[in-house]
Amino acid sequence: MLGALRQTAPGSGLVRELTAAPDLDGWAIVERLLKDLAALEDRLWLVVDDVHELGSAEALRQLELLLMRAPPELRFVLATRHDVRLGLHRLRLQGELTEIRADDLRFTLGEARALFQGAGVELPEPALALLHERTEGWAAGLRLAVLSLPGHGAVRGRVLRQRADGGGVPAGRGAGAAERAGAAAAAADLGAGAGQR
Repeated sequence: MLGALRQTAPGSGLVRELTAAPDLDGWAIVERLLKDLAALEDRLWLVVDDVHELGSAEALRQLELLLMRAPPELRFVLATRHDVRLGLHRLRLQGELTEIRADDLRFTLGEARALFQGAGVELPEPALALLHERTEGWAAGLRLAVLSLPGHGAVRGRVLRQRADGGGVPAGRGAGAAERAGAAAAAADLGAGAGQR
């Protein structure tokens, strides 16, 4: 995190370099970073990906301290696959927290329709609804379904072979997006009924 901040124009002049050592105190590092960033004048966004990978409760508490005491010019984007134990309730109550959850990322039926139309693929409404349901509205699954339709070569061939072999991929959360898209395309019999504009 320190390295990433040092690589930014505003952070390069503020954040002091840190030499790695086995006995570094995480709390002292957070306090030093907060002191370094106190003079921050320009807006700076720090993206912390895979927060769910922070294995220790102590590391999560240190991140929480940084979040709560950072200067207002420092904004955070935390990406995680599931909720983690961070005391964000105060930020939530103060209206200083924006949460984007899985449901917010799913395409609506209208957005899925626009995706298919943008790719030049027209689907009957029941087929589109089935694909949307089977892919759970996930963009990657819908895009793979677009690729599996006429005019999209090898992926379509795999879907059709799977259908001809009687094989199907069960839909649902346990299947991957590609598998759900292929199963949905096969189940909806899109090969014969859907075409490009």
